[in-house]
Amino acid sequence: MRDDYQMPELPPVAPPLEGETEEPKPAPKPPGFLRLWWRRRGRQTLFYLTVLTTLFVGYNEVISFYVFKHGGLPTQLTSPFEVLLYPPILFWTLAYAAAILGFLTAHEMGHYLFCRLHGLKATLPYYLPNPIIFGTFGAVIRIKSPIRNKRQLFDIGAAGPLSGFAVAVPVYLFGLATSIRLPPGTDIGGGIFFGEPLIQKLLSLLVFPGIGEHDIIVVSPLALVGWFGCLVTAINLLPVSQLDGGHILYSFFGRRHQYVSLLVVIGMITIALVTQYFGWLIWALLVTLLGLRHPPLANESVKLDFGRRALAVVALVVFIACFTPVPVEVPELFDEGVGETGMRFVDPPAPHYGEAAPSGPGLSHS
Repeated sequence: MRDDYQMPELPPVAPPLEGETEEPKPAPKPPGFLRLWWRRRGRQTLFYLTVLTTLFVGYNEVISFYVFKHGGLPTQLTSPFEVLLYPPILFWTLAYAAAILGFLTAHEMGHYLFCRLHGLKATLPYYLPNPIIFGTFGAVIRIKSPIRNKRQLFDIGAAGPLSGFAVAVPVYLFGLATSIRLPPGTDIGGGIFFGEPLIQKLLSLLVFPGIGEHDIIVVSPLALVGWFGCLVTAINLLPVSQLDGGHILYSFFGRRHQYVSLLVVIGMITIALVTQYFGWLIWALLVTLLGLRHPPLANESVKLDFGRRALAVVALVVFIACFTPVPVEVPELFDEGVGETGMRFVDPPAPHYGEAAPSGPGLSHS
């Protein structure tokens, strides 16, 4: 060991000028109670609330489907608590919540895992509860590190919708297998009619061979989850703004991305005017407010390899398979009723207790 080592001389510190005093930097303001609570418990609280709302909505969907299928609840069930614990009701309610949370988790964890694979910091999913429709508004993650190049952007953007689609399809298939097929002209007493994406047409051919153009399918709760998963996948894959499809688009076209985004917004407005489904106007407004430009990357020179380009074609096929111009129609809101494309798949109407459920071929009554 050397004993003649000497510390290097540090450069002298310039003394403060006359009349100038060194002021200490102010200490950072400590976080308030709400911010501190949100950091520690916010994500978990949102998850627990989403579990409750998906169970609540799933319970109502299961009750509606059960009453429609069997003509009513068993007479021995005299209280809501007994109805909840009735094994068929409890099982399908839990299955509904598990399926929809499983889809959301697969989608967001696809983003999260590829963030970690590329060395980027990201939060675990934040689940958004919704006690009215489907039980959830979806889920999001927050990416804390800047995405450096187009390959990272593509991987993170494509992983979410493709992972969610892989979960939604088997749920959709099993849900259709447990749905009810009715002949044309059957009066089911209301309900919400769902648009039919291409993937639903393909799965229906497997589950209901020989299905007619005007047959009616009363969807089971799990079929509703599968339909919701495909709708969310299609919306996320829209090649616009900073949606997942927008990330994929930017990884191909770079800063020309904004021109394609503008064309997509014009397409949304056109679909809304042609189909009279004005939900697309809301989406067009939202993505416009979000911004049609995509933030630039630190390294724009990295190009996508062949494997990623092939996977982009897969993502495009998934988008086409999941997209439907008119997602939902409510006949009670329109005097002219619904169009032919929405007449085949319907959510069972809410039960009116004390009244007989609609009957028809294919319905069994207890």
